[in-house]
Amino acid sequence: MVAILVQPIASSEVKPPVPVNLRVGTDPTRSDRIRLRVSGAPGATYVVEEGGDLSAWTPVVTNTDPSAGYFDFVEPLAGPSPQRFYRAVPSAPADSVSAQNLLEDFRQDRILVKPKAGILSGLGQLHALVGVQVLQSYPGIGNLQVVKAPAAASITDLISTYRRSGLVEYAEPDYKVQALQAPNDLHYGDGSLWDLHNTGLYGGTPGADISAEAAWDIQNSAANIIVAVIDTGVRYRHEDLADNMWVNPGEIPGNGVDDDGDGYVDDVHGINVINHTGDPNDDYGHGTHVSGTIGAVGNNTVGIVGVCWKVQIMACKFLDSTGNGFISDAIKCMDYARSKGAKVINASWGSTSFTSQALRDAIGTLRQAGIIFVAAAGNSAEDNGANPIYPASYDLDNIISVAATTRNDDLAVFSNYGATTVDLGAPGDPIFSCWNGSDSDYRYFQGTSMAAPHVTGACALLMAHYPNDNYQQIINRILSNVDRLPSLAGKCVSGGRLNLQRALSGGSTSQGPTVRVVATDPNASEQGPDSGTFTISRTGDTSAALTVNYTLGGAAQNGTDYQQLGASVTMAAGASSATVIVTPIDDTVVEGNETVVLTISTDAAYSVGSPSSATITIADNDGTPSAEPVLTLSAFDADASESGSDNGIIRFHRTGDTSQAIQVSWTFSGTAVNGVDYQQLPTTSPFPAGLADADLTITPIDDLEVEGDETVIVTLVAGAGYTVGSPSSATVTIHDNDQPQQPTVSVVATDPEASEQGPDPGTFTLSRSGSMALALTVRYSLGGSAANGIDYQSLPTSVTIPAGAASATVMVTPIDDSQVEGDETVVLTLSPDAAYDVGSANSATVTIHDNDSPPPTAPTADFTASTTSGQAPLAVRFTDRSSGSITSRDWDFGDGSSHSSTQSPSHTYNNAGDYTVTLTVTGSGGSNSKSLAIHVTAA
Repeated sequence: MVAILVQPIASSEVKPPVPVNLRVGTDPTRSDRIRLRVSGAPGATYVVEEGGDLSAWTPVVTNTDPSAGYFDFVEPLAGPSPQRFYRAVPSAPADSVSAQNLLEDFRQDRILVKPKAGILSGLGQLHALVGVQVLQSYPGIGNLQVVKAPAAASITDLISTYRRSGLVEYAEPDYKVQALQAPNDLHYGDGSLWDLHNTGLYGGTPGADISAEAAWDIQNSAANIIVAVIDTGVRYRHEDLADNMWVNPGEIPGNGVDDDGDGYVDDVHGINVINHTGDPNDDYGHGTHVSGTIGAVGNNTVGIVGVCWKVQIMACKFLDSTGNGFISDAIKCMDYARSKGAKVINASWGSTSFTSQALRDAIGTLRQAGIIFVAAAGNSAEDNGANPIYPASYDLDNIISVAATTRNDDLAVFSNYGATTVDLGAPGDPIFSCWNGSDSDYRYFQGTSMAAPHVTGACALLMAHYPNDNYQQIINRILSNVDRLPSLAGKCVSGGRLNLQRALSGGSTSQGPTVRVVATDPNASEQGPDSGTFTISRTGDTSAALTVNYTLGGAAQNGTDYQQLGASVTMAAGASSATVIVTPIDDTVVEGNETVVLTISTDAAYSVGSPSSATITIADNDGTPSAEPVLTLSAFDADASESGSDNGIIRFHRTGDTSQAIQVSWTFSGTAVNGVDYQQLPTTSPFPAGLADADLTITPIDDLEVEGDETVIVTLVAGAGYTVGSPSSATVTIHDNDQPQQPTVSVVATDPEASEQGPDPGTFTLSRSGSMALALTVRYSLGGSAANGIDYQSLPTSVTIPAGAASATVMVTPIDDSQVEGDETVVLTLSPDAAYDVGSANSATVTIHDNDSPPPTAPTADFTASTTSGQAPLAVRFTDRSSGSITSRDWDFGDGSSHSSTQSPSHTYNNAGDYTVTLTVTGSGGSNSKSLAIHVTAA
C-alpha cells in the first residue's frame, strides 16, 4: 500500500494552499482495512483518489479539513491487490463549478463504466441494484457505457461500488474539459494572416510562418478528406466556411427525418450532442475560429484563407456556450466522426485535472481506424511532462500534440511544452480567423487551440497528396520536416515549428541521422523455430549511440506468437545498423501464416526515412493432415435462461472428411456446474457419419438460488480421428431468474465508549442480512450533542459493505480539545434507501467522554472572634471557618502590628480605638478575604 505526496495544483484563479500530506497505515482494530489521514490547511477541501498505478486516478472521498488540520478516512482492502496508490489533491474552489450540477471537475449525474471482457450481461444486475440507467454504449470501445446516476447518489460512492464489484475494467467520473483558447483584446482591423505568410507586419519576423504560399503550389486542396472539428460547433453558414462544410450523404436536409438511422434528425453538417440534435451551430465562437484556420475557402475574394482551400469540415459540438463540456460527450462525437469517415480530428480542448481511461480508449479506437488526433498542448505555460494535460499527453502514436508560436518564432508565453510530450509548434499568438457573430465575422484569438488547426489542416493536405500513406507516415512527414527553432529546442519532440511546404515536398531535415528499416530475413517459421530479422540502419553521423523507437503490428501478437520484444533498439557508437530478431513461438494452434510489421516511430534524435516499416511472415507448422477432419466449436445459441424453455446450443462443426463416425471428447468449465446449474451432460459422444454439424444442448435447471448469470464453457479435447481447430471452445451464458432478496440493515454501537483521552475511538457496526454477493452502500445521518468534524474527526454520510462481507464499521475518533464540555453523544441513524430495508435497531449511540476538568475555584474566607468589643488591653481569639482548598492565610489585625499566618490566632489590642481585622485565604484558584470590626475602649 503506497501513499504519495501531491503538491496542490496552482491556477491563475486560486492561490496555492499549503501542501497536503497523506499518511496511510493499517487499521489497528481491523486487518481488512486501512486508515488514511489527510493533513492540510484547516477549512480546505481535498479529494482522496486511488489507483493501481501512478497514471490513472479515481476519486474515493471528498472532505474538508476541520480546524485540527487533518481528517481520517477508513478504506476497505478489496482483495489481494499487489499494490494500490493513494493521493490527496485540493478541490477546485466553489466558484469554479458551473451551473451544470458539477462536483469538482466532473458531472454529478453520470459516470463512465467499461465492463470486463465477456461479462457485459452480468453487469445488468449491478446496474439494476444501484438504480442507474445506461445512456449510451460503445461496442467499438470495449462496450464502454455512459451511465446515468440516481438523483441522490454520491458519484464517488457509486464509482467505488462498480470498482469493487469485480465486473468492470474501470469506472470513472465524466470529467469536464475546456476550450484552450486565450482571448486577445487587441483590435487589428482586417489584420494579416502572418501564420500562413509572414512578411514582417506588426513587428513580425519575415518567414516565421508555416510556408503555406510555397506549399500551395504543391497542394492546396483536400476536397476528399473529412476533418472533424470536435468543439463548440461551427457557424456553418459563414461566408468563408459554408462551401467547405461536410455534407452527410445519407441525410435529406430539412425533412425532419433521421434518414440514415444514426439517431440524429437532419445531421447534414454534423451533430450537437449536448441537446442531441443534428444542428451543430456554434454559440461560443471557438469552433468556428478553429475551422477557419483549417479550411476557410481559398481564392473566393472574401475574408481569409485556411490551410486547406478545399476540405470537408464536419462539425461535432460537445462544448457549450461557455466553452465547457464533458468526456462522455466528446467520446460520442469521436464515435460519430469515425462512423462517418473522418480522417483527422481537431481537439482544441483539454484539462489537467484528470486522466480518463475511457477517453484514452476512445482515441485508441480512432487509431485502429487510421485517424489522426490533433490536440492542443495547453495554455498554462507548464511542462506537460511534469503536469500532463489530456488528451494531448496520452501516449498514443496517432496523437499530435501542438504548442503555440508567435509571429517572431518564439514559444508563446502561455504555451505548454514538453521535450517528450509535445510534438511540434505551430502559429498560435495571435491568429485571425472566422468568428460566429455573423456570416462575415472575423476575430483575433490566441492559444494552442489556434495552433492545433494549422497541423490539422496540414494532415488533411498530406493525406490528399500522399493517399497511400498510413497515419504514422503522415505524422512522420510532418515531424521530420519542421523548421528547427532555438526557442523550441528541448521544448518539443521535433524541436521545430510546422513547415507545410517541406512536409508536402517530401524534403527532410539535414540535422541528425536518417533511419530506415528493411526485413533482411522476411521469412520466419514455427518449425525449428526459424527466426526472421529486421535491420534498422542509419545514414549520417554514427559517432554516438542512437536509440530508435518502433511499434509492432500485424496479425501476430507480441509475446504470444513470437518471443516478447521491446519498443526500441540501440545502435552502438560507430555502428550504422542494428537488428531486431523475431523468434516464433511453436504452439499447437492452427492459425495459418501471420505477419509482424515493424514501423519506426518519430523522434527528435533522428529523421525517419523510407522505408519506415517492414514485414516478416511467420509460417505456421500446425497444418491439418488431409486424412483427418478438423473440428471447431461455436455458440449457435449463446444465451440460455432459467425462465421457460430457453436452452443454449454449442455447435460442433466438422471440416473435411465426413464419411466416418468419430468419437469426440470435450470438457466443461465456466461458473455453471454440470448437473447442478444445467442438466447433466456427458464429456464424450460419437459424431455420426455423414454429418458436418452436431449440436450439444445446454438445458438450465430452474432453481431458487440467487446466483447471477453463469457461464458454460465447452472446450474440445484432442482425440483419434480428428484435429482440433480454432476456435476450440465456445460459451453459453445461463441467465438467472431469481431476484436477490432485499437486504435488511441494522446498526449497533459495538464500542459505545469513546474518550478524548488517547484519543480512544468508538465504533458503530452496520450489518446486513440477505445476499452478500454485491457491495452495498448504506446511508446514515449523524446526530447527538457532539458535532461532526468538531468534536470528532469528520465522517461521511455513507459506508459501503464490501461484496462478500456482512458488515462494515464507522469509527468515531474524538478530537482532544481543551474545552470543558462534559460527556457528549454521537447518534448514528440509518437512512432509508431503495437498495435495502432498515431493520431494528436503526440507530445507536457512542458516548465521547471529556478529559477536560473545570479550573479550580478560589477558597472562601470566613472567621469568628470570641469578643468584638471591650476595654484595653483587649485579648481577642479568632477562629478560622474558611472553606475550600487553602494554601496560605494572612491575618491583618488592623493596629499596625505584624501579620499572622496561624490558622486561628489570638491577638491583644492595647490601645483604645476601632480596628478592622482582615483574613485573606489563598488557594490554587485564587484568593478571598473577609473583614470584622473590633471596638476597644479605654480602661
